[in-house]
Amino acid sequence: MITLIPFSQNHISYIINQSEINLEKLSSIIIPDSRMSYTAMENGRYLGAGGLVPLWPQVAEAWVVLSAEGDRKKISVGRLIFKSISKIIEKNNFIRVQATIHSKNMTAKRLIEWLGFSLEGEFTNYGPDLSTYYHYTRQKL
Repeated sequence: MITLIPFSQNHISYIINQSEINLEKLSSIIIPDSRMSYTAMENGRYLGAGGLVPLWPQVAEAWVVLSAEGDRKKISVGRLIFKSISKIIEKNNFIRVQATIHSKNMTAKRLIEWLGFSLEGEFTNYGPDLSTYYHYTRQKL
């Protein structure tokens, strides 16, 4: 059974060790501890972490990092992410949540669209590798 625990920055090193993520590219990324971020675990293994980081009232940035095992269990993890994000959005009355996805990450693209986000634009020469990224939003109208 997959369980959620409060996110801690040190969880990222466990997730990276269990995945194919390039640590060098993530070295400049600091994910803040947040009361709106969680880590998914199953049988003592880290499946991934994610959450929302408030930018200002009613607006937040979504983030997710999955381990290789979390990626293999993407349906179960996706359902958990959907429920968790929906609860956080409702509880905090966010009207806009946004996320940035690498254009070559088709798994993340499918997940973000399944979570109800819409493509808002494209960023060229963006991120640590200066690649193209997509900018998605989920808005309460």
